[in-house]
Amino acid sequence: MPADATASPTRSTVSLPTPVGPGGVRLPRPLSTSEARSHISAVGVALLDEKRLLEVDELVSLAVVPDESVMGLASLAHEVRLAWCGPAVEVEGILSAKTGGCPEDCHFCSQSSRFDTPVKATPFLDTDEVLRAAAETAALGASEFCIVLAVRGPDERILGRLLELVPLVRERTGLNVAVSAGILTDDQARRLAAGGVHRYNHNLETARSYFPTVVTTHTWEERAETCRLVRHHGMELCCGALVGMGETDAQRIELLLELRDLDPTEVPVNFLNPRPGTPLGQRPVVGAWEAIRWIALFRLALPSVILRYAGGREVTLRDLQAMGMTAGINALISGLFQYASIQFGASLCVRNCLTGFARVNTQGIALAQVVDAVGDRLAVIAAGGFFDGRGLVAALAYGAVGVAMGTRFLLTRESPVPMSMKQRYLRTQITETVVTSSIDGHPHRMIRTEFIADLERHGLMRELGGASRNARQFQQLSRRMQGRVHGCEQT
Repeated sequence: MPADATASPTRSTVSLPTPVGPGGVRLPRPLSTSEARSHISAVGVALLDEKRLLEVDELVSLAVVPDESVMGLASLAHEVRLAWCGPAVEVEGILSAKTGGCPEDCHFCSQSSRFDTPVKATPFLDTDEVLRAAAETAALGASEFCIVLAVRGPDERILGRLLELVPLVRERTGLNVAVSAGILTDDQARRLAAGGVHRYNHNLETARSYFPTVVTTHTWEERAETCRLVRHHGMELCCGALVGMGETDAQRIELLLELRDLDPTEVPVNFLNPRPGTPLGQRPVVGAWEAIRWIALFRLALPSVILRYAGGREVTLRDLQAMGMTAGINALISGLFQYASIQFGASLCVRNCLTGFARVNTQGIALAQVVDAVGDRLAVIAAGGFFDGRGLVAALAYGAVGVAMGTRFLLTRESPVPMSMKQRYLRTQITETVVTSSIDGHPHRMIRTEFIADLERHGLMRELGGASRNARQFQQLSRRMQGRVHGCEQT
């Protein structure tokens, strides 16, 4: 482990045997709060003081800590991230260069041609479109640009296009170039590495024992072999997971051990966002608190990796997305969704800005950038903080066709908001407001109140602990009330 936390962490070469047998791993009994506190403390010593990877039994016990201990788990994961990786956050831009029409039957994926989904096959984007997207990624301050294709694996034509594009993107933008193009042969992996591919993405998605439940057209072993070929030919390996497909907690631990055996540089953490028309389209999403638990566990199991927020975080974590950044995450994806919008047949694009006046959104993408990129094919609408004609004029000047307003209608005559609240808003001067990120990690303009002041003094993490306790108490009360209602119905 390097003394300088900003330096590249020492990469582990420890290989653990893949657990065998149905389910792979057996979980112990749930820990009590006091047992969990002691175990989390011992794990902290192992990772922070002894600078070693966790033993299997240490990792397995973390999966059975009670909900009350998740904050402690997240806090330790953040410490471990800082100690092993430093404070830097890596930003990667991704581009779906060929969308839909994939012949594989991954049950979670709307790009499979085997399922009746809204996503239809589109051809490989032309070179100018790829280079334009790469330039936008570079303008955001990203360090990596990933070209993603919905294919089983690259045929000779696709491989040729990739080998043409990779050096062009590097020369024009200075970005490292990653590729995600499915299952590789040894020769294909060798050629991509020789052609300048910096990192190759190929996810395991789930544990070996659960994989046949969600994919039948190729095997877990085929995926793992591609990952080994990537490492063998000198490319960095990006290998991630998709949580929430019906796997057990024991199988999630099994997956973590399998990932650790492959020794990836980067691990994207995805949460299932059920897609209409797919076999998993009706599955419930993972709960936010459960997601935080597993983000922390990924960091504690894989302390030196680049742990990236990936798909599904918006529907899973909702307003708790910021907490992931203090639970082990140290990398973000900046998806160029305006291109995906065109491919999916959209006719307009809404770009949300932070404080109105059409500046930038939470990904740092300026409204004008979106207009320049897709304004000739999509109607771009600006949103966020607009409330009068001046904002509309500014948005139009940046190239938007209009603005979307929501909060402004709070004070209309027709609004059901209580009159006392409307009057409070109307009485408040601009000097009595504050822009704060203590609510959910994103900046919001709020009226100064004791609650907001307390949030800013103590931070979101403490308040979320209280919110969690209140939520559990409310849930218990709801169950008791529901029981009484059912009792009345039966009598």
